[in-house]
Amino acid sequence: MTAIELLNNYSEWEGAKVLQLLVKHPDTCIYATVVELCLENSVPPLEAQNLRYHLAPIKMTDEPTLKAVKKRLNQLIAIVGADPCVCPTKGKHGGLPLQDTPLKDFTAAYNAWCKENNFRSSNARTLASELRAEGYDVVFGAHNVTIIKGLGLIDARL
Repeated sequence: MTAIELLNNYSEWEGAKVLQLLVKHPDTCIYATVVELCLENSVPPLEAQNLRYHLAPIKMTDEPTLKAVKKRLNQLIAIVGADPCVCPTKGKHGGLPLQDTPLKDFTAAYNAWCKENNFRSSNARTLASELRAEGYDVVFGAHNVTIIKGLGLIDARL
């Protein structure tokens, strides 16, 4: 007996709805969870699958990556906080007070580390928020340069 004959002879049978769905969509792989959604909501399999497996609206970063990035950020902070160093003396940021770093330079150093270690880089705004959360003052300095007060970078240790 074929599926169509079963449907014609036993239309009130409990499995008839499932069989009708399968007959309407031949050669289609339909998971059991999708079949359930199809029958409950009277929608075709593709629509039911989209209802079941919707993507998150934003990219999510896994917990180990977030922990590794935070650990490295704290290492950078510890390195520069443990040694009294001066800010870069070359370029347009030269001459800033002791222990202050332009956010642009910190972001570049951080993103270089991320690239070397296969982590997602970050923008200056996000890093500024993270640094503020760690207790650092991130303020506008001379010539509209955003600086991190009390934090310096040492190229040799990065």
